[in-house]
Amino acid sequence: MARVLVTGANGFVGSHLVEHLLSLGHEVTCLVRRTSNLQWIEALPVRFAYGEARLPESLPPVVKGQEYIFHNAGVTRAWNARGYIETNALGTRNMLRACAAAGDSIRKFVLVSSQAAAGPCRDGRVVTEDDTPRPVSHYGRSKLLAEKFAHRFENRLPVTIVRPSAVYGPRDRDGLDLFKNARRHLATIVGFRRASLLSTHVRDIVEGIALAGLAEESAGRTYFISYDKPHSWEEITDAIGEVVGKTAIRLRVHGDTVKLLGRWITALAATARALGLRPERSGPPLLTVARSIELAQRCWLCSCERAKKELAFSPKIGLREGIRLTAEWYRREGWI
Repeated sequence: MARVLVTGANGFVGSHLVEHLLSLGHEVTCLVRRTSNLQWIEALPVRFAYGEARLPESLPPVVKGQEYIFHNAGVTRAWNARGYIETNALGTRNMLRACAAAGDSIRKFVLVSSQAAAGPCRDGRVVTEDDTPRPVSHYGRSKLLAEKFAHRFENRLPVTIVRPSAVYGPRDRDGLDLFKNARRHLATIVGFRRASLLSTHVRDIVEGIALAGLAEESAGRTYFISYDKPHSWEEITDAIGEVVGKTAIRLRVHGDTVKLLGRWITALAATARALGLRPERSGPPLLTVARSIELAQRCWLCSCERAKKELAFSPKIGLREGIRLTAEWYRREGWI
């Protein structure tokens, strides 16, 4: 049994990671804010530590005595580049500094990055960990900057970087609209040419993260964690339609139109917030500028072969099974 700290533990991926680490028999501490919604983890046998990666003074007592740090905290939606960098990049640097100062107790710092840090495919070729990263959005660039900070600490800490692909599953709010739209007989497809992407169930994602983090030989390595068979948006939306029992009409939207919508929606939401028409604490809209740029790309394929060979990672949940499990959970919770 190891002492493990998970940041971002109350979120979608983080809460599943906490559950998985507990199932492996580890002693888990969750770094959360005083204002965090703990609905997914409050009943679990974990210890709560209060602090925030953006507040460096709160971190030393939190990391003290921990053996494995799974730094999963971050934002996938922000108003601008600064918002992504402050949390995803500078927050990571704060965590690294605190861990480096904590002494030899820390056996591994695991940075949960993103496929977005590497960027989309080039000429349809699957991206590997050896390829030069080419992120296309502020989100992806902030995650890549976090990776660069992690590399700078490799002479002081054992560091492993994981890049999960697009992830879905129970508790995922970002993918919920796909299911709601399917119930309205609507499937929105970005682009007029077939796009390829890897969509991975959260259970496979957290298993891969844990394998990478807990393996001693993974220090200094970067791993893509993903399903190993690509799908198109047509296949994904058709599978969702089957599960919810609706035949959806495909609405195709040009990638440039999606990017324009992302800019408009973000600008309108920011203006409404500034005028007091939107709550001050409300977050950015689902379709941010960064998200719209990523959706407009035709190919998001990466190779998980390194994780398979070095970590014995084996994604198990196929698309239709994963969508069925997700829809069942949404129904139980009254989300659809």
